[in-house]
Amino acid sequence: MYSSVLKGIEALNDGIEAFFVMPVDIPLVKKHTLDLMKRKYKESGKGILYPVYGGKKGHPPLIDIKYRQAILSSPGEGGLERVLESFSEDSMNVNVFDAAVIMDMDKKEDYEELLSYYLLGAPSREECSAILKHYNVPEKIIKHCSEVARISLDIFESLKGCGCVLDGAALEAAAMLHDIARSERYHSAKGAVLLEKIGYQRVGNITATHMDLDVDEDSSITENEILYLADKLVNEDKIVSLKDRRTQYLEAFCGNSQALDKINKRFDAAEKIVKKIERITGRGFMYE
Repeated sequence: MYSSVLKGIEALNDGIEAFFVMPVDIPLVKKHTLDLMKRKYKESGKGILYPVYGGKKGHPPLIDIKYRQAILSSPGEGGLERVLESFSEDSMNVNVFDAAVIMDMDKKEDYEELLSYYLLGAPSREECSAILKHYNVPEKIIKHCSEVARISLDIFESLKGCGCVLDGAALEAAAMLHDIARSERYHSAKGAVLLEKIGYQRVGNITATHMDLDVDEDSSITENEILYLADKLVNEDKIVSLKDRRTQYLEAFCGNSQALDKINKRFDAAEKIVKKIERITGRGFMYE
């Protein structure tokens, strides 16, 4: 393995500032992780950066070209890690929201775990928590998102066996992340753009409609509709019926006809989704 590292470093062009060392058995590191580490390299002035997820140091390290000769001249005992430890004063850890940096593939079980992770196509619940932390989302909003995710999954489970084709992983991630840009105006659209930027377009598409959504009562139910409904059922981190929630808003905006029209339109859409769920499942809605 160390000889392979040397071959790669020997082949680097003279104009390169820094390089990643990516082991072949850690195949799913995401572009947003590499972009974050490059940005931190520019900002920090440090020569060796390590990605860290969940408190665990992972791969790939980002190494300044100034350490090229030190690596090439090392006898290789202890591998690259031992060489880099000699320069700990010039290193730093970078917290990332990418579990793949600590997921290697030494055994068949590791491969199967990586394959399952890849096929999700969405960040795990733990990764969502790391994303929210990275973007400094307030704890109050995180609690709201967690409860919306729980309600969304309850609805998802109730629809199993009813012929619905739904992506539970994308739905859960969207519910966890739907208010990631809550402090900004037009937060649903801005949150969707942010999620697309870090590689989760499908999740972003679901979050984009959690504030306003046109509902076709005769069509199959979608992840967007489930998230939309779940969000309307949760006030902060408490479940509230659609009727009571609508009343709260109507009283708060009494006298503002434009706002009242928007409120009624939003809750009419939520009621349509409830009727759709009842039609599909053949039973009453669980949160009514």
